[in-house]
Amino acid sequence: MNLEAVRAFVAVTERGQFRYAADELGISQQAVSKRIAALERDLGVTLLHRRPTGATTTLRGAAFLPQAREVLRVVQRAVDSVRRTDEPLRVGVLSHDLAPAGLLRRFRRRFPDLAVETRVLGGARPVLAALDDGGVDAVFCRVTGTAQGIEHRAVHLEPLQVVVGHRHPLAAKGRVHPRELQPYPARVAGADWASFCGQFARDFALHLDIAGAGELLDTIAASRTLITFAGAGTRLPERPVRRVPLAEPAPRYPWSLAWRTGAGHPDLPTLVAHLPPAAGK
Repeated sequence: MNLEAVRAFVAVTERGQFRYAADELGISQQAVSKRIAALERDLGVTLLHRRPTGATTTLRGAAFLPQAREVLRVVQRAVDSVRRTDEPLRVGVLSHDLAPAGLLRRFRRRFPDLAVETRVLGGARPVLAALDDGGVDAVFCRVTGTAQGIEHRAVHLEPLQVVVGHRHPLAAKGRVHPRELQPYPARVAGADWASFCGQFARDFALHLDIAGAGELLDTIAASRTLITFAGAGTRLPERPVRRVPLAEPAPRYPWSLAWRTGAGHPDLPTLVAHLPPAAGK
């Protein structure tokens, strides 16, 4: 039985659709389908119902799922058991420019004798997947649901700010209420950021589009109408843009630290204790 096929099966059951599982695993949707088909051939049973709206487990699949998850956990524990205890604590972040990187820098200053390695987890693959394959010991991310074998704690609530070009009507304001954004179309990059900002947009009847990350700030800088959003602790590239704080009720991006249940790195408890639970709105 192929371990990657088991991992693909678990990913589809947790994400509900083959394409989302493919994003999580960093492979094509066709590859996910082939792996699960091979697993079904090996087992001699059908594990999933395939429907246009998504995939659900069959009775056999539902029976196999907890065992499949346990297989993945056992393999990860086996990997952890042979890791050298002097290896650095590996912590995943989405970018060196986002707020969690600053949290890690402060942790390093507080504990200079601890070996900590920051790993940037790029691409479309969700950061929690890096915990499953053992690439990191912990990750900073926004946790939107529950995942088997994952523990997490909200550690930072980052206020949202509006980003506009210097010639934008809002650029001269010291603070802006969310209702004042209604005349201006908003663009954001990235599925997670769009999901977070989407609820805010719906609450205040804002028009929100998703754009590619590459030229978004250049577009904002040149526009007198478009707006985008950034966290207060996010470092932006040098562009002729201005950040405007939002007046209450301003949303706050909930950064969490997540790690595998039973993760064995000896310095992980120190990091968790250093980051007290976030408190706020």
